[in-house]
Amino acid sequence: MGVRDAHKAVVVARVKRQRERWQAGLAADAANAASAAASAAADVAESAARVAVARPVQTLPPADPFPRSVTLQVAMRHPAVAVAAVALVLAIGPRRLMRTASWLLPMLARRY
Repeated sequence: MGVRDAHKAVVVARVKRQRERWQAGLAADAANAASAAASAAADVAESAARVAVARPVQTLPPADPFPRSVTLQVAMRHPAVAVAAVALVLAIGPRRLMRTASWLLPMLARRY
């Protein structure tokens, strides 16, 4: 038996030991996962029963389908502010306002 065969036998034995350790780890992981899943299922069932007994289900108000409606609601609640905003846009001019916004908004967006 040469040096090469001896080295091969050592490597094969090492691979066999690694495979056995890996398979033992897989079996332990599967057992841990099964016990964790059973424990989690029991916890979920217990908390669901506790919630069902503790309080009734609360319903949320229906959400507005259009984001614009929030702006319109604010304008309706504060008409003076809405009139002042429109007057400001007309006084400054839409073109100048857009030019200023295109310069100012990227700087503000970087900070927030």
